[in-house]
Amino acid sequence: MKTTTKTPYELVIAEFGGVRALGRAISKDPSAISKWGRRHGCIPATEQKKVLQRAWDLGYQISAHDLIFGKE
Repeated sequence: MKTTTKTPYELVIAEFGGVRALGRAISKDPSAISKWGRRHGCIPATEQKKVLQRAWDLGYQISAHDLIFGKE
């Protein structure tokens, strides 16, 4: 079984340039976003669409698959 080298959380934070930058981009408090990293590195389902749409608006290379499963 293959393992991912970056969790969805790590991938999104790296692509957006940090917790604060992601928070500004999706109008979410950075402290709430930092909690996502402690939950197995998953982006909450309620936030996935917003994060993905904003990433695409900004031209970031994140797919729906990456957002759910991470990236190897």
